[in-house]
Amino acid sequence: MRWRWPGAVLMHQAWAHAAMGAADEACEMMADGRERFASAGERGSFTQNDMLAATGTVHSELAHRVDPEHARIAIAALTEATGGYGDDRARSRTFSQITLAMCHLVDDDVDRGVDIGLRALASAENLASMRIRDCFRPLGADAARLGTHSGAGELATRISAFAGMPGGRP
Repeated sequence: MRWRWPGAVLMHQAWAHAAMGAADEACEMMADGRERFASAGERGSFTQNDMLAATGTVHSELAHRVDPEHARIAIAALTEATGGYGDDRARSRTFSQITLAMCHLVDDDVDRGVDIGLRALASAENLASMRIRDCFRPLGADAARLGTHSGAGELATRISAFAGMPGGRP
């Protein structure tokens, strides 16, 4: 299991704190996780790309719940992580694309967020994962809030159809 390594566990805990809006705790655990990763290196299936993706995910949560300024840190980490995942890690790449798209929407770069969101949808069509479908729902909700933007409206509609959301809305 990917999260058994102590540095990965700390990153997962950082994400949980970020999801609760506890920025100080999230950043402290994230720093500890990165320190353990740097001292121990890659272990098993937890790679540098996974560390970048975890960092981006924590900052994405903080951007949504605490301060939108975290989106720029998340964008940098997730862009690098997404580019580093090969076809053998398509699921991880798609998760990172979903979160990256959300960060661009938070950062008011709607066109870029829509483009990445549509690429994530294209990638997800080849994956058999309910978790992927579930992860699209927050992106769909973010896009729906920007419904006056034609691309965001299209993204929200396509996510709704893909994720099987009732009523056609995320």
